[in-house]
Amino acid sequence: MRDAEGHPVAGIGVRGIPAAKDAPWSPVVVTGCDGRFRLTLAAPATYSFVLLWHGTGVITPDPSDPSRESLSVAPATTAAGVELVFLAAAWRDAAVDVPATTPFCTETPAYNSPR
Repeated sequence: MRDAEGHPVAGIGVRGIPAAKDAPWSPVVVTGCDGRFRLTLAAPATYSFVLLWHGTGVITPDPSDPSRESLSVAPATTAAGVELVFLAAAWRDAAVDVPATTPFCTETPAYNSPR
């Protein structure tokens, strides 16, 4: 998970949303300090993604919103390198209860300033 400037974003929930009605939704996982996450998805299926910040999911009209991403998974395969972008500014515009800064890890000195 990265922000619009390419910095890792920590503490964001990620959930896979299946395109088919009979495929299960994935449990929510949370990004680590490096922005990485690992989802376990039922296969075969195609998924988009929703991001949750402080328990609220927002889908924005931005074309790079994770809800517009599409990932097809096959049985017994792994998909690596999926990059999702957390659109903090668009999220703030759409959300009612908005934290003042984008989440980041304080132990990573390059990202100690609020975004």
